[in-house]
Parts: sequence; structure tokens; C-alpha cells
Amino acid sequence: GRLRRLAPDGRVAWTATLEGPSLPPAISPRGICAATKSGTVYWLSRDTGKVVWKYRAAGSLSACAVFGDRVFLSASDGSAVLLDSADQ
Repeated sequence: GRLRRLAPDGRVAWTATLEGPSLPPAISPRGICAATKSGTVYWLSRDTGKVVWKYRAAGSLSACAVFGDRVFLSASDGSAVLLDSADQ
């Protein structure tokens, strides 16, 4: 999938290409959590769209959310994963 950020004037500021179909991103003041259904999680810079870190979950994912520095992942099997974006 692809993730794009638009500038205030409507032009595309950056585009990030992710492997496989992606879940809706979770956006925070500190960054963007973009996850694929297959279990790869990317933490992107809001300014550049560059990957800051990448995490591979054990299984497929159904949702991601961000609160402060915490990244919450919901797996398709009902389990959950909590990551600290500052520690990755």
C-alpha cells in the first residue's frame, strides 16, 4: 500500500510505499504508525515519510493505535502488542 501526506496547499508532500495491503494509519504529533495486514509495522517521520523503525509482529494485524509514545497493535487472533515508539 501507499501512504501520502498532503501539504497545506494540497500538493503531495511525500509518499511512503509499504509492503502489502495496509491498515488505516495512526497519526500522532511524534510520528505515524503504518501497519500492514501481514504484520509489518512502520514508524514514519511526519515531516519526511521516511521509516524511523520497523517491527515484525508474529502474526497478522487488524488495527493499530498511538497514544503518546505507545503503539498499540491488535492481532487478528485476538492478542495485543504494546510497543514504545521511543525505544524501537
